[in-house]
Amino acid sequence: MEKALQLYGQALTFYGELARERPEVYRPYVAVVLNNLAYLQRDLNDLEAARASFGKALEIRRELARERPEVYRPDVAMALNNLGNVQSASNDLEDARASFQEALGIYRELARPQPEVYRRELAVTLNNLGNVQCELNALEAGRASFSEALAMCRELAQQRPEVHRPDVAMALNSLGTVQHDLRELESARASFEEALAIRRELARERPEVYRPYVAMTLNTLGAVQCDLNALEAARASIEQGLTICRELARQRPEVYRPYVAMTLNTLGAVQCDLNALEAARASFEEANDLYDADAAKNRFAHLVERMRCRDNLGRLLLRESSAPGKPDYALARGKFRQARAIFEQFRARFVNPGERKRVLREAVGIYERLLQTCVDLWDVSLADNKPDYRALREAVEVAEASRSRHLIDLLAHEALDPRFAPAHLAEDF
Repeated sequence: MEKALQLYGQALTFYGELARERPEVYRPYVAVVLNNLAYLQRDLNDLEAARASFGKALEIRRELARERPEVYRPDVAMALNNLGNVQSASNDLEDARASFQEALGIYRELARPQPEVYRRELAVTLNNLGNVQCELNALEAGRASFSEALAMCRELAQQRPEVHRPDVAMALNSLGTVQHDLRELESARASFEEALAIRRELARERPEVYRPYVAMTLNTLGAVQCDLNALEAARASIEQGLTICRELARQRPEVYRPYVAMTLNTLGAVQCDLNALEAARASFEEANDLYDADAAKNRFAHLVERMRCRDNLGRLLLRESSAPGKPDYALARGKFRQARAIFEQFRARFVNPGERKRVLREAVGIYERLLQTCVDLWDVSLADNKPDYRALREAVEVAEASRSRHLIDLLAHEALDPRFAPAHLAEDF
């Protein structure tokens, strides 16, 4: 890689000198070298350098397109797409949306006289734009982009199915995801089922390429089936996905172990809904152990997933009983504390509005459950005639730390009223 960077640097110097003498001949070569250099920088995860290189290539291609638009406008659209992908990866989502929208406008114009040439590029750009729109929480716009991309992919697949069936499956998966987010559950299920059927066929032909996609689609389909209360179907889908993920993880554990953990966490939630609590606990705990193994190497690895796993374990413990009729509040509180601590790590690492909104909504629930569990522990301690004032103090601290108007409202309206609290703690509440 280092050698390749050196060679691209030399080529850039060489063509840059030639372009100063004969710009009309050599500026296109400078743009090509910058573009290739940016690809390498992106693969090395040097996103700032890649963004700068793609930006310079775009600037040259804009100049060339002003002189010869019929030749260079496709290059401008391609450069905008490349730049938009790096902006998206850098979480500069507004800039990415602008780049994709400009590229889309160019491809629409190019596709009118030559649809057979530019329809695929148009579909790819729509998919890129849809992803960014969803990250920006513009879900309706994202659905429109994915739907249009899907229609184009279907047309392309009718002409060359061996080439474009994967594109149809990708578009269906993207559309199903945004339909799920919009709570259009029947439509989401239909999209995922069609994507799954295509990916199963592709996996029979090339299992090494498409089995991971089959597993991913089974997991997302299972989540939708769960939301539709088709719990047995959800469990079957997720278990199939888990089997594939385990096989993949045996071959490449560093890549697929997080997918095993994610699928186990999803399966555990379905098992809870089916009241298979022992199985759910085993699923959550295995997922938790897998995430912890990665966190031991990188404490910021899979923060959201780890938070959800701890929260799921805490909620499960509130349903289980360590004594007849009494949930294990103390152990559940420990899991909620861990989930809260992971969220606090993540709080400073929000990268886009959509993610912020989703995670904050989940975190409010964690704070609420931790607060409720502290109050429950206070009630239990009173019943045992051993008042646990620390539980009350923690409840106050949790409410303050959450900065959640909803939690404060619960306290103010005595929905979480700590009975017989000492006067100074009652005043704090």
